Amino acid sequence: MTAVPSEARYQILELLKRQGVMTVDQLATEFELSRTAMRAHLLWLEEQHLIERAASEADGPGRPPLAFRVTDRGGAIFPSDDAGVLTRLLAFLEQEGSAEFVRSFFSELWDERLNEYGRQLGSDDAEEFTLERRLAALERVLELHNFMPLLAVTSSPDGERVHVLVQECNCPLAAAVRATHIPCQLESAFLGEVLGSGPVKVVIATSPRQPCRFEFELELKAKPGSDR
Repeated sequence: MTAVPSEARYQILELLKRQGVMTVDQLATEFELSRTAMRAHLLWLEEQHLIERAASEADGPGRPPLAFRVTDRGGAIFPSDDAGVLTRLLAFLEQEGSAEFVRSFFSELWDERLNEYGRQLGSDDAEEFTLERRLAALERVLELHNFMPLLAVTSSPDGERVHVLVQECNCPLAAAVRATHIPCQLESAFLGEVLGSGPVKVVIATSPRQPCRFEFELELKAKPGSDR
């Protein structure tokens, strides 16, 4: 996960975004810093993959000076109206009677996540694996797609059932969800397919400060000879 740059480093990143390519000396002069101090800032930004080294022209004989430019990841830090445009686009498609196209798109997205889940397990047959192993694979997939998941399992007193909570502290599809609840419906179906049973309770966040919660009640099935 990329760390948040300080105000000084953000300003360096912003200037590089505006100028395209700048050398260490040019940046040091612009911000009235020593070359050593500027290189320390640039090293941090480079380690976070926010900037990368770029070709520059030599002022004279010898090697060209060290220069940097913003990476795609660095560019993504700056404000964008993509989310607002996506929200309006999806709402427009639904209003124009194209909801099935929207559903087909997100269905394909969750099918890809299901395939990723199978790859994490190393098998398409999830029933071969323990609940613990399946939840670990699910958590990796959700982490990979920035849902910031928290998973919790509570056993019933008789040990025959478990309550599984899948809590997502971040919604990477927030712009889409503002326009349609189709992604939430399909996500619920995805989780149900992974766990082998549909959720008994679903709470969809109504603000960025709230998590989404999916709760499941599962029967523990004995699998003789299976310890995977």
